Parts: sequence; structure tokens; C-alpha cells
Amino acid sequence: MSKTRPAYIVRNFKDAGTEQRFSKGEVKPIAVGQFDDWKLAGLVREPNADELKAARLENSAEAKPA
Repeated sequence: MSKTRPAYIVRNFKDAGTEQRFSKGEVKPIAVGQFDDWKLAGLVREPNADELKAARLENSAEAKPA
């Protein structure tokens, strides 16, 4: 299993290899090598503490059934 790191999505884009879409403002786990490539391309950056906290709260709210 590859290691991941959280990535703040800087702008909307679609990964050409996987056809997966990413939306500006999201925080997603990205494979380390892919993160480095996308960071150099200006697509992602490391999220700050507030962005990480908001993403964790959003993910925990989605995980709880209504």
C-alpha cells in the first residue's frame, strides 16, 4: 500500500490517467509521489491547520448515518 498525504486542491482539474476530478478547495489524501508531481504543477499544496480540521469535520459528518 502506498503512503498518502493530505493535499489542498488549488484549482479544479481532472487527472488524465484516472479521469478522477478534483475540485478547488477540497482536501484529499494523495499518494506521496503524485502529490509531489501535482505540487510542482501548481495543482495542490499542503493544507494549513484550519483546512485540515475542516476536512476532518466534513468527513466525519459524512460517515455518520442520518
